[in-house]
Amino acid sequence: MSDTAVLRRPGAVAPVITPRDRWHAALDQFNAEQARIEALTAAERSAQENLWAARSALDAAQAELTRVRTVDKPNIVFSFIKGAALDRSNIATAEAAVTKANADIAHSSEVEGACGSELSQAERRLSIRRIDVNETGAAFLTSSPEFAGFLDRLDAAWVNLRTCMILGQELISACRGNCPHSVMLTLQRSEPLADRVGFALDSGFIEDWRRALAQLSAGDPDVQFPRKRTADMSQGEFKLHLAWRSRC
Repeated sequence: MSDTAVLRRPGAVAPVITPRDRWHAALDQFNAEQARIEALTAAERSAQENLWAARSALDAAQAELTRVRTVDKPNIVFSFIKGAALDRSNIATAEAAVTKANADIAHSSEVEGACGSELSQAERRLSIRRIDVNETGAAFLTSSPEFAGFLDRLDAAWVNLRTCMILGQELISACRGNCPHSVMLTLQRSEPLADRVGFALDSGFIEDWRRALAQLSAGDPDVQFPRKRTADMSQGEFKLHLAWRSRC
């Protein structure tokens, strides 16, 4: 996050920075670092290709220099015998090609090394940015009114369950040993707290949250958490629950 101080006029109201804003800022920094890594990766790949081409050019230039020197040996002898000036332009051209190829290799090697170094640093920064995204995303999620509504629903569910279980025992006692067996099983039964076939749950509420959490994980800046819903089961889920009870 930026530490830059912002000067405001006396009496000006400071902007409110919400947990969503902090998450958005962390996402922006993460995405920027990821884009930088992609650019550095492409640059490193290009430098490697240039290095390979420069090494191939050096091999060709050295082979040409060897050939020219071999072909030029008779000219050296005849020029010496005749006392004539020796034309060494072919050798000079071949030597210049070797020099250029060596320079290209040095430059491409330097660029490749620099890209690799920058890429390593960028990847370390990306890991830190990812932590920031996860931390601010968790703060955004758990500080949302929708999450608070979910916790209220959870608290209410536990209160309701305890109330029903306590009252169920008192109802059994009130029957003084005459409580029908099927009713007693219903009042004393326990059910799994995980998703199990045959046990009713508010699947729509779960799927709404799963979609929102998937958006949060994917970094969708427009994610909206599900609004508070009642704990009432849908008609289909209630029928499933009644069918289960009928088997008791």
